[in-house]
Amino acid sequence: MIVALVIGCGAVARAQRPEWRAKSGSPVALVASCQSTQGKGGRSQVWFVDDRGREFTLEWPRDGMLSDDIAHSRLTSSDVARLIEFAHPVAPSVPPIDVGHARMLAMAAQRSTLATHQKRKICNDGSQVKIYGYVLLRGQISQDAILLRDTFCNSVVDENLSPEAQEMIAWVRFRWTRAFTPAPPVRRGADAVYRRP
Repeated sequence: MIVALVIGCGAVARAQRPEWRAKSGSPVALVASCQSTQGKGGRSQVWFVDDRGREFTLEWPRDGMLSDDIAHSRLTSSDVARLIEFAHPVAPSVPPIDVGHARMLAMAAQRSTLATHQKRKICNDGSQVKIYGYVLLRGQISQDAILLRDTFCNSVVDENLSPEAQEMIAWVRFRWTRAFTPAPPVRRGADAVYRRP
């Protein structure tokens, strides 16, 4: 019964995304991601964008999927497909020119040797934010996950200090804020209608 339910949920998720089913034959890659965990054992939120400009979010209980999939700083195309299957799409899409620019920034950040590493502080909060860029080389089915910034208890643990990485970090923060901030109300006559982000 449980197996049938899981299969049924997966089928519904795929049926709701015809654009993903139509392109499932070609591999998909991520461009950037951000994961924020609030407190020890607390809720976390994940945002990511793929190479087609589609933005997605994940929240508890599937919020740990991204960190579980990044093994040895690598992410396979099947990992990405699984993330997209369970994620919630965010509209509108990222323009292709921005996706291309972000991919170039990630490649430049990967070549950078400008980085800092600080000892992780002990605190009761335990909140953490990790920002990644991804590089997929031609002919490969797995991509490199480039750690751009890692903060723990509001203190920087690791950060790529190259200008390209800093630009990408700022871009990810902007997209993250748009994905998780409710849209302001739109007034129509006497009633206020809320738009979904």
